[in-house]
Amino acid sequence: MCFGSQSLQISRRLRCMAKDASEILLRHPDYLGDSKLFVEAINSTHWIRGWRDRRKFAKEPGVIVSPAGMLKGGNAVFYMNTIANKEGNGVFLVSYQLPDSPGRILLDTHRFIIDGKMRQVKANIAQFDFTSHCGKSQLLETAKLIGGNAKIFLMHGAEDNCQQLAEDIKREVGADAIAPKTGDVFQI
Repeated sequence: MCFGSQSLQISRRLRCMAKDASEILLRHPDYLGDSKLFVEAINSTHWIRGWRDRRKFAKEPGVIVSPAGMLKGGNAVFYMNTIANKEGNGVFLVSYQLPDSPGRILLDTHRFIIDGKMRQVKANIAQFDFTSHCGKSQLLETAKLIGGNAKIFLMHGAEDNCQQLAEDIKREVGADAIAPKTGDVFQI
């Protein structure tokens, strides 16, 4: 999303999820810290409809919020290539960055692969602890709520962490929890 010139643009990849989540929040404003501010932002939204819009808005002053993961691909890499070399710009990562991921390398060294070469980034770099993932206790509580004879597959996270959580779910919840490895196949 880009906040600039009194408008909010959302990349197409994020559009459905962001739009759906926004509509849920609009129906439940009590869950927002400042629902008026959120409504104002949503009411000034303009959707990015492709690469032409993306290139245009990347040149304008504003804030770009893009699904980034660990800066391994997608729109975030395009935006990094566009804004990284200007000192007045800033790049703010809001999630955990695995060691050796492009996002972690950027945080640690202020370097990023631009046009195929590892280059120094002139933009300001910072990280905020603003993850949308829940913690271990919340995941265990969710597993308890599932109940029954559920088979739980843990696939999003560092391999060791997934394996540990699977063991914790087995022990504390009694559910069949599995942390598949790449290439594992399961009949469901």
